[in-house]
Amino acid sequence: MVKTAFVWGPISSFSGPLISSLLNKGWHVHVACKSAFNLLGMSPLDLPSAAQSALEKSLGGHEQFRTFSERLRFFPPGEVDKNVDYDALIFCPLPPNFDEARAPRAPWAAGELGNVCKLLRGVPAFLVSSIWGGVQNDYVVPEEIEFARRKPQSQWENVCQQYEIRLLNEIGGLETNWHLIRLPLLTGTTTTGAVQNFSGLLGFLQSVTEVERHPEAGKVFKLNYNPDSTLWFMPVDSVVQIFTQVIEDSYPPRILNLVSPQTLLNQEWVESLGGALCYPKAEAAIADPYRLPSIIRHLLLDEVQVTTRNLFELLGRYQISPASIDQNYFEKQIHFGKTHNWGHSFPVDKKRLEPTFSEEFAHHYFEEFMPIAFGSELLEEATKGEISIGFIVDGPKQLAWVLRSTNGRATVERLDHGAIRPKVSIHFSTSVLMRLILQKTTLEKAMMLREVRTEGPMIDALRVASVFGRFLKEYPYYGRKIEAESLR
Repeated sequence: MVKTAFVWGPISSFSGPLISSLLNKGWHVHVACKSAFNLLGMSPLDLPSAAQSALEKSLGGHEQFRTFSERLRFFPPGEVDKNVDYDALIFCPLPPNFDEARAPRAPWAAGELGNVCKLLRGVPAFLVSSIWGGVQNDYVVPEEIEFARRKPQSQWENVCQQYEIRLLNEIGGLETNWHLIRLPLLTGTTTTGAVQNFSGLLGFLQSVTEVERHPEAGKVFKLNYNPDSTLWFMPVDSVVQIFTQVIEDSYPPRILNLVSPQTLLNQEWVESLGGALCYPKAEAAIADPYRLPSIIRHLLLDEVQVTTRNLFELLGRYQISPASIDQNYFEKQIHFGKTHNWGHSFPVDKKRLEPTFSEEFAHHYFEEFMPIAFGSELLEEATKGEISIGFIVDGPKQLAWVLRSTNGRATVERLDHGAIRPKVSIHFSTSVLMRLILQKTTLEKAMMLREVRTEGPMIDALRVASVFGRFLKEYPYYGRKIEAESLR
């Protein structure tokens, strides 16, 4: 029997891998996305194109995404497929890590729960929260509904509290079988250390690797942390595995604090991290040389305890083995972070002079660089409906190029005066074009400031602008993905 889940929330470091796992297990998944006309609204939802891009990444590429395209659908807010009997509503507007983009909007989004449940009347609702949304005055996270929460210790905890409180207020008027599942921070997979978004502990791991990459023999890894407390984090694949079992369970618990069943004190996992950094020993210190985010600093010193009675009952039923958080695991995390430059664009080669605009440079960029860099995934989305895309450089001597898909490959040609105009065109000045190419501004910002304008049908123009913005971010002119030698 085919099962269908409806997912409401942004594609985050949790929902992306979860949707990928459900598709691989044979589920159909419907995803709520915001309208292209709501670009500046407070909705935490993604545009369909952004959601698709994130899911392609989670599934491992465009070809894998196409494999599941018949079982994956996107719906605007307020719409569902009325001909489908849904098996689960997964409501997750709160990303699990404190530094993911849409986390601050989560408390506001919690107010949408009632409307979503009315659309999916009678469907079991799995409400994703954070363990930092339910810390009591005694520093314990319970498995009950009503209790006195402590005063928030950080902005992240304040967001989580406000979100969960609003969820519980919404639940009071629902005629829906609901289940609240609190997640910890999520880290990379146990197999490769890979993550959907570089957030949470990844910033911490980057900081401790960059201060001193090759410590001298006998040196101690010193960190300002509470050795007898626990920082609640868990590999994303382990979380997804348990969560998937929960939504497939006939009798899931009403409230589940989903944390590692093999709880490690800080002194234990920090020792493993120190080993991955080549330190023979780790110890707590009053001060350390790392410039950590204030939230991470607080979490390393916090004394939160989590009640896990329901979790252990489920693990016995599901027969799931706990993941190993050891030196090998942190070595994978660090290797993945370094390999992907901790989620940042690779820096410009300082030995090269920054190019300045000239007709020769523009010819080289559009006719030589762009066809090589504009991969099939971006090209297919940008030219959907066999449209052509014009790039118009306004100036004393207007220059123009047109991008087309020819047998699945990008071709770019000069657009002569008087030729048939492309269906969608992007206009910019020479100075704005160079700032975009050199990543000194973003396309989104330039469009907001009206430094870039588009021509063509609105929906097509918005899609093309979104894809071109991703191209500029993912393929910098002197980027790692396109070697300099291939640009000559």
